[in-house]
Amino acid sequence: MLALVILGLLRDGRRSHGYDLSKTYWKLSGVKVASGSFYRQVGWAVRDGLITATSRDAGDDPRRIPY
Repeated sequence: MLALVILGLLRDGRRSHGYDLSKTYWKLSGVKVASGSFYRQVGWAVRDGLITATSRDAGDDPRRIPY
């Protein structure tokens, strides 16, 4: 179900990385999800072709992958 939440958070087409997505989810729902669980769901969504990673802008933190 968390994969559907991730899709919902990305529905506006704005690029966002995993940490930003989890922070937005927490703000909207009041529920904090363990980062491992959240990133695992992001990975599955990428693997299943539901979302894709995009290129980083110059100067962006290399640890953060935008989707």
